[in-house]
Amino acid sequence: MADNNEVISIDKMISKFKTELEFKTYCGIQFKTITKLNKAITEKDAEIEHLKSLLVKTSPLLEVSDSGILTETTDEEQICRTQLRRLRDLSMSRELTLEETKKAEIFAKLLNGNIKVKDDKDETAVRNMSSEDLLKLVDGK
Repeated sequence: MADNNEVISIDKMISKFKTELEFKTYCGIQFKTITKLNKAITEKDAEIEHLKSLLVKTSPLLEVSDSGILTETTDEEQICRTQLRRLRDLSMSRELTLEETKKAEIFAKLLNGNIKVKDDKDETAVRNMSSEDLLKLVDGK
């Protein structure tokens, strides 16, 4: 029988085997191996998708991007994405109200970085500054 690692052209394959039964046995084994590997790949793909969905559901601060990479998101981003998904689902069944449309616009702007969320750390830093430092900050020096 031929070596398992040897690549054989179709024309020469029959001549490598002594009998037709040996050739059919070899082909049957190869077919079973290919079928088994395809099944294993399909199962692994399904398992990967299941694990990704579990990870996203249990870790709200992690999100899987299109490339399959986990990216860390802030609470604000997560809230915006969740609310935008909810509004998208609502828009599929009916027209959004003016208030809902404004909310969608605000959430989209927050995600795109057009609006900055007020950071408590900046406010605390400003409160602890001396009057001279505040005047320098206002003057832009």
